[in-house]
Amino acid sequence: MNGQRGSDPDRGSSQSLVSRSDLRRANRELEDTLARLSSELVELRPRLLEKLELPEEVLDTVLDTQAIASHAARNRQLRLVRAALRDADWSLIRARLDTLLKHGSIPASLEEGSDSGRARAAEWVARLVGEGTPALDELLASSPSADRVHLRNLIRQVSKQEGDRRKRAEEKLAAAVAGLLR
Repeated sequence: MNGQRGSDPDRGSSQSLVSRSDLRRANRELEDTLARLSSELVELRPRLLEKLELPEEVLDTVLDTQAIASHAARNRQLRLVRAALRDADWSLIRARLDTLLKHGSIPASLEEGSDSGRARAAEWVARLVGEGTPALDELLASSPSADRVHLRNLIRQVSKQEGDRRKRAEEKLAAAVAGLLR
């Protein structure tokens, strides 16, 4: 017992600084992001869903959800959509959906590389809002020229907003992160 508490060699220095509350907050932010994405997918028309080229499991679950009229049953099915998204590359789906909604289609000029850049930005947005300072420190380590104060203000705006304002704040943060990841 004497001095054994902090001497675990398997524990990284950054991991020891993350509390259970921080992990729960990060998981809750990820689940909120997946819930919004699943709701948006369910609201799309089948023709637009085809353009997204969703994985088969996600597409089937979304189409099943669209066929349900009961509010309670639909909410249960939305949880299944969220679970299917968790198993798929949800950040790539988010990026493709944003592009589709913004442009009306997914332009041929968007190759897999730019989709993955947008997907990485979407992942970073979820991490930055959920994890806070540890995620920001990690991003700044990979992009030392980034403005910490500006990024922290963008993260704060996302956290404070709701609805459409939150979506716009997330887009601003994603654009800033995408600029850093290039």
